[in-house]
Amino acid sequence: MRINFLKRCFSRQFVLYGSFGLCMVYFCSCGKQKPTNLADSYFKLAFTELSEGDDREGTYRRALGFIQKAIDCSPKAEYYALQGSLLFKLNDIEKSKQAYEQALKSAPTGSTIKAEIFNNYACLLAQQGDMAQAKKYLHQLIGDTAYQTPEVAWVNMGKVLAGEKDFNGAMDCFSKAAHLEPNYLDAHWNLALVARELGQNKKAKLALDTILTLEPTHAGAARLLAQVG
Repeated sequence: MRINFLKRCFSRQFVLYGSFGLCMVYFCSCGKQKPTNLADSYFKLAFTELSEGDDREGTYRRALGFIQKAIDCSPKAEYYALQGSLLFKLNDIEKSKQAYEQALKSAPTGSTIKAEIFNNYACLLAQQGDMAQAKKYLHQLIGDTAYQTPEVAWVNMGKVLAGEKDFNGAMDCFSKAAHLEPNYLDAHWNLALVARELGQNKKAKLALDTILTLEPTHAGAARLLAQVG
């Protein structure tokens, strides 16, 4: 069985900003309230919409409406980044890229939020086939002290390399991620997948055993372990 790594790629990091917690609704215009406070309210409304909506396309479009209102009140980097993610989900790729570019321009240099936006933008670029630029951004992230989860950048880099059939390079990336964060299931899972692709069943089995130690109910690991012996 051949694995489409890029199809599986980046789900852990795709939408990063905000939370699906309690949302306060303000029924007033920007002129009646401090713009930044109202912008944050619209931002929270977008996440409430994403958490509660059933019709995915309709949900994304309604969330986009809230995000645009947030941007109109106070153009913050995280607002543009969520806008880019939603546009990507709606397959409006060029506008999605424009939103991410604006997010990067708006984010303070050396900030954690800028590093997170780089990661998301790299995900988008990779899924659109721009591997060179995606790898460039991920490489920057790996050495960026503002990025608090470098193991995620290593896994994402590994998925890009696996998508290019560079399984040895991918294995190195997944191994580094697992070394940085031994409990990171995604690192061990992808390590098992590329090891199997390379016929290194012993290494695949070790990674799968680690997964099942960390999460005994992991059905995918159990099935793959039965195949590699």
